[in-house]
Amino acid sequence: MILNHHDEGKIVISPNEEGLLKTTSSSQGPSSEAGSEEIEIDHNAEKRLVRKLDLHIIPVVMLLYLLSFLDRINIGNAR
Repeated sequence: MILNHHDEGKIVISPNEEGLLKTTSSSQGPSSEAGSEEIEIDHNAEKRLVRKLDLHIIPVVMLLYLLSFLDRINIGNAR
């Protein structure tokens, strides 16, 4: 996690250099509340992450589904 302090009183937190999620806190101005945060999401990084998770999780889930199906078919042969 990277923590950056800016001169304007903002703090940006991102998990890596590209940053999937950035949280910006600002203590400027009379209308800003203490602890108010603005969240920015990098949509390209989110798409890459979802694609990577899909490519790793879906094949395993499909294999487990197939094995479960085959197990249910074999229950009839066990009698």
